[in-house]
Amino acid sequence: MSRARTVANFGAGTISAANVTGLTQGVTDIDTWRLNNPVNPTLDSWTTLASNWERSDGPYSVLLGNGMSQSNGQFTFPSTGIWLVQTGLAVYDQNGDVIEVFSRLRMSSDSGSTYTGQLNLGVGSIGPGFASNQYPRVFPTTSKVVDVINASTYRIKLEYYVSNGDGPQIEGNTDYDRTFLQFIRLGDT
Repeated sequence: MSRARTVANFGAGTISAANVTGLTQGVTDIDTWRLNNPVNPTLDSWTTLASNWERSDGPYSVLLGNGMSQSNGQFTFPSTGIWLVQTGLAVYDQNGDVIEVFSRLRMSSDSGSTYTGQLNLGVGSIGPGFASNQYPRVFPTTSKVVDVINASTYRIKLEYYVSNGDGPQIEGNTDYDRTFLQFIRLGDT
C-alpha cells in the first residue's frame, strides 16, 4: 500500500496562514554604493573614505527597500536587523611601485561620535613587473554580519591604509562598482 497521497485525498478548500507564527520576511533591503571618481589616498595612516560616494545605478543594480543614507563616508542603516556588509577597495599604482593596501569596516553605536573595533580586514599588496600602461592592481575585500539594534544611532564606514607608492589611486568610476560597499538586510534582530 502506498503512503503517498494526492491533493484529491485532502479534499477541496483553501489553506490559511492566520495561525502561522515564527516566519520572517527574509531579505527586505539591498543597497550598493560606489566611488564615482578616483581618490588620491593619504599614505601611511588609516583614513576614512569620505568623498565621491554614489548609489550604484547600473542596469543590473538593485535597490530593495529604503536604502542606506550617507554623509562624509558615514553610512546610516534604514532599519534595525541583521545586516551583511560587503566591501571592495580597488587600488592601483601608476608607477608600478610596491605598495601594501588594507581596508577595514568600523562601526559606531553613538551616531558616529566614536568608532570602535575593527570589524574585518582586507589585505593586498602589489609590486613591479608589469609592462608599461598596465598598472598593477590590488583589490582587498571584506565582509561582516552586524546586528543593528538602533537604526537612528548606528553608523558604519570604510577605512583604508595605503603604504608607500609614488602614484597610488583608489579607483572610482560612475559606471562600475570598483570600490564599493554593499548592504543586505538578512532578517530581524
